[in-house]
Amino acid sequence: VRKVLETAAQEGESLQQIRDRLGRVFKLSSSAPKVRTWARTETAGMLNGLRTRMFGAQGVEKTKWSDANDEHVRADHRKFAEAGFKQFGYDYMRLIGRSDGKLRYPGDEEGPVDQIVNCRCTNEPE
Repeated sequence: VRKVLETAAQEGESLQQIRDRLGRVFKLSSSAPKVRTWARTETAGMLNGLRTRMFGAQGVEKTKWSDANDEHVRADHRKFAEAGFKQFGYDYMRLIGRSDGKLRYPGDEEGPVDQIVNCRCTNEPE
């Protein structure tokens, strides 16, 4: 999936084009909710992971979680965003008293599924 998404990102594809690509590769309808969820989750995780690596390479010391600021934002993610700037690499799972995975940025592939699937949040440097 990551390889498909990397290719799509290199080609500047839209979310719909990525859904279509995933559908072709994995022989699923691109309108299938599963493919849409998969595309959104993997794309967000990959992009936020790249942003985080760039921040680290630039010596950023603090970042903050930014949610989509609408009625669909998870309560946990709203709490993460309201926490403000944290030390680079901070594990946001600590804010909700969980230790079942690491969540250093939105979509962190080491995070629990219930925190990363369909996440629309981003991370920002101080």
